[in-house]
Amino acid sequence: MESVTILWIVFYVFTGLVSVQLVRFAGPLAIGGQYTVEELYPSDESGRLNVAYRILAPTICCQLPVFIVAAICDAFSVPGPSLRYMPTLFYWLFLGVIKHARGKLRYRTLPFSFEAFMSLLLSVAFDHFVIDGYLGGQGLDVLDTSSIAFEFELALFGVVTFWISTFFKRYQIKRSRVRSYVIPSYVVPSYSVFNYSSIDTGEARLFAYEREYGDLLPQRFSNDLLLRSVFFAIMAIEDGNRPEFIRTIERMAAHFHLANTTGIMQQKSETPLSDRDSVKLAIPYIESMWDQFLVEFGRSAEGSGGDGLRIFMGYYTYDYLMLSRTIRNHFAPFYGDYCGTRLLNANHVFCDVLEFEERQRYGLLPKTVSATGSICATELGWLSGEYCYWADYNTVVSCLNENDGNGVKLVSKNDVNKTQITETTLRLKEQGVSVLEAKYVPGASATIVCIGDSSKISSTVGSDWMVVS
Repeated sequence: MESVTILWIVFYVFTGLVSVQLVRFAGPLAIGGQYTVEELYPSDESGRLNVAYRILAPTICCQLPVFIVAAICDAFSVPGPSLRYMPTLFYWLFLGVIKHARGKLRYRTLPFSFEAFMSLLLSVAFDHFVIDGYLGGQGLDVLDTSSIAFEFELALFGVVTFWISTFFKRYQIKRSRVRSYVIPSYVVPSYSVFNYSSIDTGEARLFAYEREYGDLLPQRFSNDLLLRSVFFAIMAIEDGNRPEFIRTIERMAAHFHLANTTGIMQQKSETPLSDRDSVKLAIPYIESMWDQFLVEFGRSAEGSGGDGLRIFMGYYTYDYLMLSRTIRNHFAPFYGDYCGTRLLNANHVFCDVLEFEERQRYGLLPKTVSATGSICATELGWLSGEYCYWADYNTVVSCLNENDGNGVKLVSKNDVNKTQITETTLRLKEQGVSVLEAKYVPGASATIVCIGDSSKISSTVGSDWMVVS
């Protein structure tokens, strides 16, 4: 019995020692050039990546061999290892000795201790919920991502990562204030709250979004390149703000009504949403946002006049270069319709996504884009002709308008609403009158320009309107 115990201790020590080298060797490959096992935490996203790797990697490297050995022993009905957290303990003991010998623990003992403690806690949780569950008869079902045990570990890992990263940054700031002669290694930029420089918009991430969620998007998102770019830019921001392990926590909290939004697109629902479910809910919401943006663009100084945006029955067309330039400069306030504030510096995120989408089309961009969408359907219904456009912020014009000055101009005697304008223009068109232009200033007046028999026009519009030309 004693030899068996000694054998397991040797196994624990060997696993912990090998894991020290394996974690150090695999670090640069695991999180790229941002891996800094011996250095202070960087101030950007790589700080959280380092904390996450330093906690999780020892658990994986130490617990996975123990899991395999325990499973083999169980299969052959041989007594297996009982103190299964010991390899992780030895890992941190060996790593602490190495760091101390190299003088790497000065001013970093407390963060190192936190990492070691939480890594051990995670190993104990893995042992209790996963290994014990497997040996207790659940088998490989214990690894099912729907298992509360597995979700608990993801939640614990996510919380620990952000706790330690935040704690150590605060610790560095405090120490830099006390030791004023030392150049601080971390400075909080005054604009950091409003900046999205850490959002991952690399090709690998954007390809992953396309592959995972592209099939959920309607045809409109394929026809309208800018709308598609808007959608994935918002997805990138929301995903960056709520990484997958944070969303796991939110889904768990939503069962107790502690989280209002869930899923990768952070949508509201009575029940917790998966990432795909949240995408399905976000699609019509973002479409309505885009419809409103198109209307504002068409009425603005940048898009009015008929060259920027034209509105047809059931679809619209726009000049790609004009609108792409506008949305590049105005994506941040546009994103405010989704997140609730228009002060976030998110323009560069959209620009990165748009450039990615343009590359998928070989950089051969359309002159005009046509896509389905019923924007300004009421205003189009006022006029005659195939399409209309905005001449200025309040005036919508038919494609039939030639600006020859021969039209009859009607001005409302009192304040009217859109319903009254619709009823009036409908009666005029039923009499064979062509309505060329309508100007509506809410709370003030309305003007209609049309061509047709003057006597019919006067008798049709009634006493609420007067003919001025």
